[in-house]
Amino acid sequence: MNVKRVSEIGIGFNPNVDIVGAMVIDEKALGTVHIALGSNYWFGGPVRSVVHLDQVMRNPTIYLDGKEYKI
Repeated sequence: MNVKRVSEIGIGFNPNVDIVGAMVIDEKALGTVHIALGSNYWFGGPVRSVVHLDQVMRNPTIYLDGKEYKI
């Protein structure tokens, strides 16, 4: 069975964090969102994989239940 899953989604809310090029820090910065594919087993998820690929995006527009949110 070939199952594809998003393993992690996050919204950065920390106003004291600067984007520095280190994913573990950047994903927490105010005005960012991040999404990851691959393993999430090491933090309690069901997906085991040899990879965990993160992508951080700046100044996103988020839609939740049809409402637009800017962070």
